[in-house]
Amino acid sequence: MSEDPSAQQATIIRIVPDEVRGFVRIQVIGRFPMRDASQRQAEVASAHPGMHRLWDLREADLSNWTRQEIRGGIEAIASRTPPIAKDELRVAALVTRDLDYGVARMFESMASGSLPIRYAVFRDEPRALEWLATGE
Repeated sequence: MSEDPSAQQATIIRIVPDEVRGFVRIQVIGRFPMRDASQRQAEVASAHPGMHRLWDLREADLSNWTRQEIRGGIEAIASRTPPIAKDELRVAALVTRDLDYGVARMFESMASGSLPIRYAVFRDEPRALEWLATGE
């Protein structure tokens, strides 16, 4: 039985807090399974409570996310998210590839009403940063 070569790709994740602007950048490079996303979300929430989040997925590969995995990931994130005021926390996903944009928008649609956060998908970094800062 041969192994899937894509399963061997390393995922690199850099977590960089920006205390001045009040957000945490989570940069993902490589294949990024949904189970890793929900686990990292919990880690960032614990280490940086109350800080908005920019998931920089421009170099990530989300092609393995299925509808069922997204639903499970949302449930896992919801169970690990500390109580916060609804819509107080903003989470932006920054993508470039059409496929990743579609997957991130599917997550956004499915998460709406299930998570106590505001979530939006962007292709433009300045626009994502503006939204994190102002909510508009």
